[in-house]
Amino acid sequence: MKSERKRPASHFLLFTSYLLRSVLDAAANMAELQKTLGKTVAIKGLALHTGHAVTLTLRPAAENSGFIFKRMDLKDEPVIHAHVDHVKQVERATTIAEGNVKVHTVEHVLSAFARFGCGQCDD
Repeated sequence: MKSERKRPASHFLLFTSYLLRSVLDAAANMAELQKTLGKTVAIKGLALHTGHAVTLTLRPAAENSGFIFKRMDLKDEPVIHAHVDHVKQVERATTIAEGNVKVHTVEHVLSAFARFGCGQCDD
């Protein structure tokens, strides 16, 4: 049986930071990425790592707003802007945070938007 060599977490952090910075830089600098959703969509399911029941709602956003994650489950519904400086953890998922507010596994939705050339969304 062939053993797999594990890469240090620092490699994953560098890759995730590069990916997130690339997506956000492209969204900030390229007019063609001034696309957003045509309408609000929502999906319900179980959170990948916690198993908690969650609802992900994606809403169209204004030009140059970038990606904004809003925690509807918390008091005052705080928001976190997707920015490489807000990346706090990358082990098994990319977590962004501002203050004590966190959103986990953002790389999935951000990469989907990047694939389709969408540069802003209110989540």
